[in-house]
Amino acid sequence: MAINTTFTTGAVLTAAQMNNLPWGVAGKAKTTTNTTLSGTSQFLTNTLVTWTANPARLYKLTAFVSFQITAGTGSVFAGIFSPASARISEGGQFGQAGTYASICCVAYESGLSGSVSRQIKAQYIAGGISAANTLTDATYPTILIVEDIGPA
Repeated sequence: MAINTTFTTGAVLTAAQMNNLPWGVAGKAKTTTNTTLSGTSQFLTNTLVTWTANPARLYKLTAFVSFQITAGTGSVFAGIFSPASARISEGGQFGQAGTYASICCVAYESGLSGSVSRQIKAQYIAGGISAANTLTDATYPTILIVEDIGPA
């Protein structure tokens, strides 16, 4: 893919040049509801994004989750998953009771077609942590954004 580098006064923007540009947000989901985490990976409510994908496009998926460990010491994981629980991207944080932290995951996908869905899952690793929850509100929501960033 060649980038658009030559622009002159009066030039016409071609379809090929337009197709090199990002098409913007394909879908987004956010929640302002806290979720009590467990030692089993679970989908977070209201974080499902479904969009119609084009196999010739590249998509950037970004998930952001804040959490608090309320009892114990260990790791919390959050990530982007398919509805069938296939991991697309995942990140983790280690902490102890009283820890406030955030996890941001980014993934790039291409070759997708038709209706595609992705959702955020989270959990703590049982054994060290005995209680943790997401921390989310209107100012700091848990969010999943899917962006079309250009040709694949």
